[in-house]
Amino acid sequence: MKIKPSKRPKKRYIVFEVISEELDNDSAIHNAIKKSLFNVMGREYGETGIRFLKNKYRASIHRGIFRVNNKFAKSVIDALNKSKKIKTLGMSGILKKVEDKYLKIAC
Repeated sequence: MKIKPSKRPKKRYIVFEVISEELDNDSAIHNAIKKSLFNVMGREYGETGIRFLKNKYRASIHRGIFRVNNKFAKSVIDALNKSKKIKTLGMSGILKKVEDKYLKIAC
């Protein structure tokens, strides 16, 4: 059964930058993000709807994008900014806008 667009959960795209040198591959970065979110949010982590966009991480500039439910966007940003390994740069509801603003100017 198909869900109507008006009933689907809304999403936000968050851009992050890796500060730590020990996070050198995609899986280490994903695990660090998941761990910091789970430590702060606890049981609500499952409701955040976090999805990592595989082809949107640029190793040359240490920046990437992930998608999250809009109800938890601010709490996810707060949780990531508490971490000393990763910081957030921005958020938008449109993927192209985030790519143009944060990923293409640094290339």
